[in-house]
Amino acid sequence: MARSGNVGSKVKTQTIVKRPKGQKPEIAINTTETNEKGDLQAKALLAGLLILAAALLGGGLFWTGSRLYAAVMHAPVDWVSVAFSVTTIAIMFFVARSLVWLSYFGAILFASKAKAWRSQESLCRQALGLWRVIPGAASTAALALAQNLLGQEKYDEAIKVAEEQWQRFGSSAKADQNLALLCATVGLAYQMRGNARESVSWNERSIEGFKALFEQVANPKGMMAKLASTQSSQWVGPMRMHMAVVYLHNANAYFGMMNYRQAKENYKRAVDAANQAPDSNEKREVLNVAREQMSRLKHA
Repeated sequence: MARSGNVGSKVKTQTIVKRPKGQKPEIAINTTETNEKGDLQAKALLAGLLILAAALLGGGLFWTGSRLYAAVMHAPVDWVSVAFSVTTIAIMFFVARSLVWLSYFGAILFASKAKAWRSQESLCRQALGLWRVIPGAASTAALALAQNLLGQEKYDEAIKVAEEQWQRFGSSAKADQNLALLCATVGLAYQMRGNARESVSWNERSIEGFKALFEQVANPKGMMAKLASTQSSQWVGPMRMHMAVVYLHNANAYFGMMNYRQAKENYKRAVDAANQAPDSNEKREVLNVAREQMSRLKHA
C-alpha cells in the first residue's frame, strides 16, 4: 500500500497498490480514538477565523459605506466615488465568501493533522452544507470527508457523500482535481464492498476527470485556466501518479471480474501514466506491480 497527497487541497488520500489474487485490497483502517483536545482546538480555530473574517468585512464595509455616503451627500454628487464604492462593496462580498471557505479549510486541515477525526468530519459536513454559498469548496470538503469515512470502514457513507457531490457538479465541464480524486475514492470504497462493476464505473469517471485536467493545462481557456497552467509543473506530475494508481485499481477490478483483456489494458495504461510522473517509491511500486501482472496476462 502507498499513500499520496492531493496537491491542490493538501487533503491526504489513500491509494492501494497491491491486491492479493482473489482478495479485497487492504487499506489503512483508522482505529485510533479522536484527539478530543484537537477537536476543541479545531472548533476554536474555526470560530476565531470566522470572527476575524467578519471583523475584516465589517471594517471594510463601514469604511466603504462612509465613502459612499459622503459621495452621495456631496453637492454635486461625486459619481466617480459612488461607482468606486459600489464596486468595492460588491468585490468585498466575493472576498467574504473566500474568507469563509479559508476559515473552514484551515480548521479542517488542522483537524486532519491533529488526528481530530470527529471535528474533521463535523467541519466537512458543515462546509458541504454551505455549497450554495461557497460552491468551489464543496469538492475539497467532500474529498476530505470521504477519505475520513473510508478510513473508518464506513464505505456506504463515503459512497453517499460522493454520489451527492457528483449529482451536483458531475455534469459540469469544469476540470476539478478534487472531484477526480473523489471518484477514485468511491471507486475504492466499492472495491472494498466487493462490487467490481461499480468500482470500474467510478474509476472511469476519475480517469476522465484527470484527462480533463490535463487537457485544460495543454489548451487553457480563460484567464484562470491560463494562470493555473503556468503553475502546472507543481501538480501535473503528482496528478499523473494519481491517475496511474486509478488505472491500477481499475485493472484489479477487471481482474476480479475475470475480464483479463481489460485488466491487461489498464495495467498498461498504469505503466504509461506512471512513467510521466516524478520518481518516487510509489511510482516504482506501481510500475513493478503493473508489469508483473502484465507478464502474467501476456496471453490474454
